[in-house]
Amino acid sequence: MTVHRVDPRHRRVVARIAANGGSLAATGDAVWLLGMGNGVAGWLRRLDPAKSRLAGRPIRLASR
Repeated sequence: MTVHRVDPRHRRVVARIAANGGSLAATGDAVWLLGMGNGVAGWLRRLDPAKSRLAGRPIRLASR
């Protein structure tokens, strides 16, 4: 997956961030990526839009 950062004023892509994941959620200061690992357990990862890069390590999610 590629996440595009868009400059709304100029209506153009200003950054392309390569990231694994299947679902996205956005907050005021981050974009969160949710991905599935092998089996049922997955991971959550923070993308820092101000720096156009992934931040920190993935957070492992427990399986049921």
